[in-house]
Amino acid sequence: KGLSAGSVGLIGAIVIGISCIAPAYTLTAALGPTVSEVGTQVPAIILDVARNDPENSIRGEAMRWLPRVAGDNAVPQLEEILRTSTDEAQQRMAVSALNPIDSEVARRAVRTIIERSDATERVRYEAISYYLRERDGRSPTAEEQAYIRGLYTKLQTPKPREGVIIATGRVETPENQQFLLAIVRNQNETSSLRTSMRRPNARVGAAR
Repeated sequence: KGLSAGSVGLIGAIVIGISCIAPAYTLTAALGPTVSEVGTQVPAIILDVARNDPENSIRGEAMRWLPRVAGDNAVPQLEEILRTSTDEAQQRMAVSALNPIDSEVARRAVRTIIERSDATERVRYEAISYYLRERDGRSPTAEEQAYIRGLYTKLQTPKPREGVIIATGRVETPENQQFLLAIVRNQNETSSLRTSMRRPNARVGAAR
């Protein structure tokens, strides 16, 4: 769909054919040896699969491949999926593909979905909870951590707030420790949020 005549070629036949009959791991195995052979056709073909394949697992695998073959050029394509798709599973897969990209344009795209009030709680939770993960060996910056902590009081529902707790709990800094301790000690917090502090990722240290 949406591809000009004759644009599919070798990798198109592999991707589109395999996506109809095989699980996601097969897509990875098939793409690896052939990506270098087809050049600029690859992103358009993988994007087509990411948007249109009937199988969630294949769409998700295609989205994960898109940044590998298109780099930052994958970001607007994934953003478009987030803007136009009404399928929560597809939105979550797009967020999962965006989060590991270590560039400001990708982080800006993730912040946009975090701040979208019309996005589902689950999508926003996943965008938040993965925001402070290491990217290519780089730890989150102080500014990135402050951004996530600053979301907490702005969020109105428990699930995205839980994402903030999970994200900050992954990065052990004095600022994050104090932030999490304040939540633990706040008797006005919901019991579910205070309970989430006991999860392995939400470390509040011995100071509790």
